[in-house]
Amino acid sequence: MTQRRPEALESLFVRDAEWTLPGVGTIRGVDEIIRSSREFMAEYPHLIHAVHGSVVDLDVDAARARSYCSERGIHRSGDNVEMWGIYLDQLQRGADGWRFARRDWHWLYRGRTPAVGRFYDMPEAEWP
Repeated sequence: MTQRRPEALESLFVRDAEWTLPGVGTIRGVDEIIRSSREFMAEYPHLIHAVHGSVVDLDVDAARARSYCSERGIHRSGDNVEMWGIYLDQLQRGADGWRFARRDWHWLYRGRTPAVGRFYDMPEAEWP
């Protein structure tokens, strides 16, 4: 999300993945996940997404994970926003590695907050 490359999500999700967001519902399929992410990014010209820790329970070809995340950004309305939450994930291992099969987002906090600093654009970089 921070890199603003929704097409990169294709390498993170299985084709028939599901992504559930409160107030949005369940988004089905990696193509819809990419499309929805693109729309979401258009609402937030600046957004920083940070993962603060994950716990993973591995099985042979499946896994469950819990990840705590925060986001700070500016909505296109000009409002500064701050969001904290937890992802409860189901992952599948395939021939090309581990990918998300399902992501469920749960709010822990969200609100408008004054920004006392400033946001900067992401630097150009050639990394995955």
